Amino acid sequence: MLATIFYKTAFRKFRLFYCLCKKNVLPRYELGTGCIAIQISLVYTLLVCMLPAGEGVRKHEDLQVMHDIRATFASATRNVGGIRYLSYPSPEAAKAAAPRNHDTAAMLSVIMPCYNVEDYVADACVSVMANAVHCPLELIIVDDGGTDSTIAKAIEVLQQTDIPVIVVSIPNSGLSAARNVGVAHSSGKYITFLDSDDFVAPDLYRCLVDHAEYENCVQVFGRTSTFASDRLEDYMFTDFSSWDVILSGAFRRSFRPFSEPLVFFTEAKICGRIWLKSFFVSNNLWFPEGLIFEDVGVHLKSLALNQKIGVVNVQGLFYRAGRPKSLSLDRSRQRFDVIENYENALVSSDVANIPVECGAYALKQIIRICEWSRNEVHIDLKGNFDLRLAECYRNVPQSWVKRLASLDGDSCNLFLRSYKKPMNNFAKLREWSFLRRTKKEARKRQHQQIGWRFFGANKPGPEPKLIELFSFSDYREYGPEFARIPWCGNAGFFAEHDIMRAVRLARSRPDLTVFAVSGPQNAFSSITDALSNLRCFENVEKLVSSALAENRKFAWAALGEVHHFQDIGKFEDLEIQVLYGCFNPIQFEPAKLLKKLGRFAKKRCQLRQNDGRLLNYQPENSSGPAVSVVVPVYMVEEYLDACVESLSNQTLQDREIILVDDGSPDRSGEICDGWAERNPTIRVLHKENGGCASARQAGLEAARGEYVTFVDSDDWTAPTMLEKLYDLALVTGENVVEGGWSYAYPNGQFDDETPREAQTCYSTVSALSYRPLKSAILEKPTIWRRLYRRRFLNQYGITFETALPRFDDAPFQFKALINSKDVPYLDECCLFYRQQRVGQDVAADDDRLNVHFPILKMMRDYLSDAWDEKAYDYFLEIQFYMHNWALSKLRPEFFDQYELRAARDIFGPEQFESSPKTLRRLLKILPGERKRVKELYRIFRKRAAGEVLPTVDDIR
Repeated sequence: MLATIFYKTAFRKFRLFYCLCKKNVLPRYELGTGCIAIQISLVYTLLVCMLPAGEGVRKHEDLQVMHDIRATFASATRNVGGIRYLSYPSPEAAKAAAPRNHDTAAMLSVIMPCYNVEDYVADACVSVMANAVHCPLELIIVDDGGTDSTIAKAIEVLQQTDIPVIVVSIPNSGLSAARNVGVAHSSGKYITFLDSDDFVAPDLYRCLVDHAEYENCVQVFGRTSTFASDRLEDYMFTDFSSWDVILSGAFRRSFRPFSEPLVFFTEAKICGRIWLKSFFVSNNLWFPEGLIFEDVGVHLKSLALNQKIGVVNVQGLFYRAGRPKSLSLDRSRQRFDVIENYENALVSSDVANIPVECGAYALKQIIRICEWSRNEVHIDLKGNFDLRLAECYRNVPQSWVKRLASLDGDSCNLFLRSYKKPMNNFAKLREWSFLRRTKKEARKRQHQQIGWRFFGANKPGPEPKLIELFSFSDYREYGPEFARIPWCGNAGFFAEHDIMRAVRLARSRPDLTVFAVSGPQNAFSSITDALSNLRCFENVEKLVSSALAENRKFAWAALGEVHHFQDIGKFEDLEIQVLYGCFNPIQFEPAKLLKKLGRFAKKRCQLRQNDGRLLNYQPENSSGPAVSVVVPVYMVEEYLDACVESLSNQTLQDREIILVDDGSPDRSGEICDGWAERNPTIRVLHKENGGCASARQAGLEAARGEYVTFVDSDDWTAPTMLEKLYDLALVTGENVVEGGWSYAYPNGQFDDETPREAQTCYSTVSALSYRPLKSAILEKPTIWRRLYRRRFLNQYGITFETALPRFDDAPFQFKALINSKDVPYLDECCLFYRQQRVGQDVAADDDRLNVHFPILKMMRDYLSDAWDEKAYDYFLEIQFYMHNWALSKLRPEFFDQYELRAARDIFGPEQFESSPKTLRRLLKILPGERKRVKELYRIFRKRAAGEVLPTVDDIR
């Protein structure tokens, strides 16, 4: 009987091996000059015969056998590696020269177009290398005519491994053409795409390929997270809840799209999934060359074919958002391409004939993407965008719209609003009266359960063991940095309860040495002993001593929960690049804990509070101070000592004070030098007189701090200002933080503005105060009570307008805040703003106030590049109140001319919209100023149309 069982088991697993070889799941490895597939197959057979088998052996266990076989013989692929370089004069030539018959062992071809992403491409390459350990793959890099060192940096990383790499160089032709070239040169059974500024989880491709083989799927999807480019703190992608409903609690599912209409509402993200190459090519799913947002049409067409697809509940793609110069931030006419891509998809017979339920969800997604594009396109193009969108919507079947009205009335209303714009009233009434009757009913029914859902109708495949596979929660816990662990090196888990995650990381990254605390009794000893790259210790002390004795440097380490500062002292001598931990905010002051941990976390420190909030600290420059204070100095010898003394008495010791002597003719320069001799944290810059803006800019360029702030030389600060603002910046991780301030009058009286501003703030769960962005941006320019992250200012090109003779803080504040979120607020008076000093710019009451016109032009020019609909509303409000403030200050002889110019500035052709549209917009955003807005409009129409606005050269 035992012999019979052994025979049946051996025969079944030999048959499995034969089928896998036949399907090219297991490659025929070539070693040297001879093919030894037969010898390897015999060894495979002996191995699988020796593996245990029991009653009820299922198909997923066969798949596990395949995993073990792959792991055993993965080293054979190292001899097939190498980097090939190909260059072609055009994409057409590259596709025509691609080999038709490939001889490769790769199951998956990863296609990565590259164009000027030298700061991000290394992460993408490392993530592909990590996946290559578990899944035979090739990497095809398409150099799309880049002009920086992207390819050189990619090759530098890829030389550490032997996976097959093909670098195809073509002239710049766009993302679509580069992807098509990559498909033509691919040789794997499956293909996938990866943008070179994103990266994937280290075990994604194994999970997707295994499921595709297991269920014969033509597409398999993983989950996607979005993360901010600067902070690396991820958040759920827009279709996260849709995938939750589709998976219904299962780890994986397979189905045809028509049986799950909600899949048509998922995000059109081409990366993070794999495709069967024969399916992609035979159905002509090539990307439309010359267009951006090319993936939206391909996504819709591929689902409309109703071929079996799969979904695996694993963290897949980490999508980088907010990268400067990325296509998603484009404001130009190129954004119309999203309409053309959808229009091409809607006119195809495959899409037009999908079931009505699927069409309703597809339409809902089309509306969402088009509304997003409309909000992002430049205001000059919105009218043309609306007309073009209405033309596209003509191709939508009315049955889809009628069904959408019963599912989501709000989305249907958005569709109708866009559809009806170029139509006359008779056509609107004739074609769409039936939809108007359903709007009220749609709002009642949109939250009801959808009738087509039958949970369990598609029985999911077997669940994986937690010890074998990274769970989705690992990446939810640790974030993108966990997927960015380098190809090789050391990682550490210093908490005993993290042993399972340590095992999973060691399995996922066999070239990485993982140190872990397993405790005196290790329940996983049989597993940990089998992993040669996992080293377990009874306690933290033994782990640390071993690491120090071997001079180990950790690329990533998890502390577990920190209870006392003494816990940190155990590993202070270790060198750690990225440090992760959690703590109770009742036991620690978060800022102090971040500072202490940040001393030996060279690259990044991530701490999670018990309430789930993540503190993310990334030092900008380890050699520079925490804060740089820039003080422009000119003709202030009477007040300078008080200012510098208040800065010298700051409780924050990690600082530098930069005094910029702007060619002052009085003793101000000598006073600065005297302070520098007495205080080593003070530096003095002497320059020719160029105005306050040039002095501030010179100080900003000389600053070395992680954060920078600006203090006027006639004001003074509270002694804890820098420390408390820096602590607030650390805890929130924001680019801009601010505190309260007070007017200071010569008679010794103060008018504290802090209580008034605090009333506009709101509190978060962590008891932090934030001021709404609108409240902050519409206030008078107060740049001197804020800290600005220096890296943030450099990233967005935020500088001082040195041509301005005064009020240069207005454009600086506007640029900084429109690129920020709500501002963290310190409810304490930090700075005292001296009033009624002789020579102050705010005391001007003559034609010097004409400087407002070039200031507003500079804001408008900046806004045309960094376009945002809300920011434009803020600009109009600032423009209106700035001119009204000037009119309230001017002497009568200057009033009439300034009012004419103000009317011209607000309603003239310099604005982004016509004067009637500007009027309607102002009446909407300034309902309390309707009378004054209409009065200025009448002045413009009657008298101001021919006025010429002053430029910078006209200002004295």
